[in-house]
Amino acid sequence: MDEEFGRYRLRGTLGTGGMGEVYRAYDTALDRDVALKVLHAGAATDPVFVARFEREARIAAGVDEPHIVPIYDSGEFNGRLFIAMRLINGTDVGTMLKGGPLPPEQAASLIEQAAAALDSAHEAGLEHRDIKPGNLLVTPKNFLYLIDFGIARAPGESQLTNTNATIGTAAYIAPERLTRGVADHRADIYSLACVLFECLTGSKPYEGESLERQLYAHVHEPPPKPSELNPAVPLAFDAVIARGMAVDPDQRFQTASSLAAAARDALREANGHAVTSTGHLAAPEYTGPMSPPGGPMYRQPPSGPPPGAAPSPGMAPPSGPTPTRQLEVPGPGYPDTRALPTPPPAAARPQRPAPAPQPQPQPQAQPVAAQPQAPAASGPTEAPSDPTRSRRWVIAAAVVAVVAALTVAIVLGMRGGGGDDVQTGAVVQPVQATVFADGADADHPERADRAIDGDPDTGWTTDVYTDAVPFPTFKTGVGLILQLPSPTKVGTVSVRVPSTGTAVEIRSADSAKPSSLADTTKLAGPVTLQPGDNTITVDADEPTSYLLVWISTLGATDGRSRTELSEIVVHAAK
Repeated sequence: MDEEFGRYRLRGTLGTGGMGEVYRAYDTALDRDVALKVLHAGAATDPVFVARFEREARIAAGVDEPHIVPIYDSGEFNGRLFIAMRLINGTDVGTMLKGGPLPPEQAASLIEQAAAALDSAHEAGLEHRDIKPGNLLVTPKNFLYLIDFGIARAPGESQLTNTNATIGTAAYIAPERLTRGVADHRADIYSLACVLFECLTGSKPYEGESLERQLYAHVHEPPPKPSELNPAVPLAFDAVIARGMAVDPDQRFQTASSLAAAARDALREANGHAVTSTGHLAAPEYTGPMSPPGGPMYRQPPSGPPPGAAPSPGMAPPSGPTPTRQLEVPGPGYPDTRALPTPPPAAARPQRPAPAPQPQPQPQAQPVAAQPQAPAASGPTEAPSDPTRSRRWVIAAAVVAVVAALTVAIVLGMRGGGGDDVQTGAVVQPVQATVFADGADADHPERADRAIDGDPDTGWTTDVYTDAVPFPTFKTGVGLILQLPSPTKVGTVSVRVPSTGTAVEIRSADSAKPSSLADTTKLAGPVTLQPGDNTITVDADEPTSYLLVWISTLGATDGRSRTELSEIVVHAAK
């Protein structure tokens, strides 16, 4: 690859995202290599994408901080917007974590550098809004850069969201974005604490079976303790994560550097040195509601209030009809506005209280949402004789129902529709993915498993074809065969792609290497995909052990065709 783009000579593709592609390029005017980010041609007509792209250049250029990648140039060439920036020789933290958790010392160092970049942005009045491992780039010398300010927002600016946009990442989203619809810079601090947890354990804080469970956990589940998942993590980090991921923003660290300092103190404590600032290490005790039906994300959370406890002052029942409000949620594909029941005031929502020394264990309470039809008399125990306790449980169940309804609305927005006629069961995790090209050469077979690794920041890509319509000119198509753990009757297949124009079929096969496409059976499609998650209903009469996601049409840009399958999720039929 050696194409001209204005004064830049493109020398290879570094990556592809929802907004554009990033190239390794040579600046012929200044005689240096750069990273050149170019907005997709199809997105150039979308004012929201254009505004985000221009915002990224403006924000990154306006913040002078060593851990934010310097911007060299920005402009437009042949109708394509571009940003030229420093070329970084490194890898992102998400890729690093594929090898397992990082040593606590390295994790603390990376968070400290990310915090420096975040605090500089926050001091400039900016929220990043998409802190995640994939946006933290690390050089071989362990120097970190915070990247991708494309969806950052300054006070007073519009949200720049639409129903098809992907804003933020569910695995790291702060609970107030879900329950209140608004957030400030402390939402970034929550996300950074999630990243710290993942660096220490190699796992996201909430590894739910579904997106719904993951969103619910951010609001209701206590942060899992990193020391329980990875015994090599010092116990002091449990308090750091608990504080950093507090549901109430007022109970969190108020600056990113405070979180980083707490991580450093945890290391010093583990190494036997004096801790210089123990005050911010106290862990808030969790007293929220129980898990949703189906079990907790990692484990059953600590118990709720003991029987007979006085009701919270905020638990007074609402009077009059329940009002509605418009919800603005800058999350991954979340809708801009949804008319939903207004949650109770902040004091009425289940929250983790202020830090308390050595909290005492409390008796196990019945899950408040286990029997929504009769919460005051569920289970084998006798109905409570105290009317205030009965009222408290009824209202607590109502609170859970409100947030559950909110979560459902958000998830439907993320997935592009309700699918009322689709009955799906549990997620089916494929054992492996294999590239199938119907007798032709396979496209990047070594990357196939990236489409099923649970990380939307990685994916399997096809070759780049120098033809607007390569199928069936060069080959009949290409796709991935997913080997399921056992014969399964499939209900839906969700396919995430970063760009438009790709059409896929869902097929079943008898093996991972069918002799031809004719030996497979079409179950759905062709379906033309849109950027983001696309849920495809499968009409499967029989179980199958091999599922083929077949690309029959590639998206084209400037006469060149390629696509990326960022993530594929299979749901069994009910």
